[in-house]
Amino acid sequence: MGGLEEHLKRRALVFFRNAMRNFDDGDYDVSMFNLEQAVQLYIKYLIYLKLGDFRKSHDLKVLFKDLLRLYGDCGLKDFYRVYSDKLRILSDAYILSRYIPVEYDREEVQDMINVVKKLMEVFKCLENMTS
Repeated sequence: MGGLEEHLKRRALVFFRNAMRNFDDGDYDVSMFNLEQAVQLYIKYLIYLKLGDFRKSHDLKVLFKDLLRLYGDCGLKDFYRVYSDKLRILSDAYILSRYIPVEYDREEVQDMINVVKKLMEVFKCLENMTS
């Protein structure tokens, strides 16, 4: 693995690590932003593995639907069915936490961290399917 796909995955994992640090520091808005970035970049990484490119969009719902078209296993469809509302909240955090004074409380962000951890397990399974 090299090039852009390596960069996308590495950045996704760095954003996730930063989200955890921000959470521990009580910077919940920044933590939400970093969670969104982690998910967005990991999805783009997985799409890139299959297609050699990815849609130039920041909308998690759009990107997730692209992912669903490419991968059918590892509980991806079930995850989307159960957590699509969480993806919308996370997608909104991309804009809100950067430009609009928004506050998230500890419980909201902890809940989102738990959802993203579940999603990362699905992502790892999908990644193993491409190896």
